[in-house]
Amino acid sequence: MGAAIARALHDNGHPVAWCSVGRSEATASRAERFQKFEQLHELAAWATTVVSVIPPHAAAETAESVVQAGFQGCYVDANAIAPQTAATVQGIAERGGCSYVDGGIIGPPPKKTAGSRLYLSDGGDGTAARRISTLFEGSIFEAPVLVGLGPHAASALKIVFAAWTKGSAAMLLATARSAEGLGVMDALRSEWEQSIPEMAARLERTNGAVGSKAWRYIGEMLEIASAFESAGQPGGFHRAAAEVYQQIADEQ
Repeated sequence: MGAAIARALHDNGHPVAWCSVGRSEATASRAERFQKFEQLHELAAWATTVVSVIPPHAAAETAESVVQAGFQGCYVDANAIAPQTAATVQGIAERGGCSYVDGGIIGPPPKKTAGSRLYLSDGGDGTAARRISTLFEGSIFEAPVLVGLGPHAASALKIVFAAWTKGSAAMLLATARSAEGLGVMDALRSEWEQSIPEMAARLERTNGAVGSKAWRYIGEMLEIASAFESAGQPGGFHRAAAEVYQQIADEQ
């Protein structure tokens, strides 16, 4: 997803760079069209805006690293994190002298046409978020600005959207695994054909979509659980979903 964001900005004529230290060959291949810096402090001195798109468990640590490297521009946190985690990231960024914009990505990495959205919010009148939004005008990403909903509205929207999409996927995977373990999977598929005919196809799509990506969803489920609990709802659904994704990740 980070490469898709970078490509959208690059194709819009904005200079884009990345830091190569500690990154894999696969990352280097995805980033070959962008300017490369060997060290984070070099990138921090060059950039005016940093867009953070990483697994959610590393959101605060990454913000701290960027600030410690000397960055003092606009820090856009576009990670799948709970609003309270986003508040922590905002505090880190602002204490380091950065401005902050909250972001939340909904949809798969787009390739040729627009279809995914990078929601943005800043807690004010939307000026800072709109400045970031203009960078994506006409690109493969839409960048709607949420105004008047609080500084972490983009994160909140992403979290409640993913609560259903990835949470229900975990439930379906756990259901299928339980049916296999209980020896009734063939009978379940037969019943699905009669009562919920689209379910078998959904299970196949879900298995294909999760696969080696399961480890990425563990932290996201825990962030959702935390957000639910802050809203007075039980977090157990998504803590269990995290366990499902952990089992799948362990099998890869």
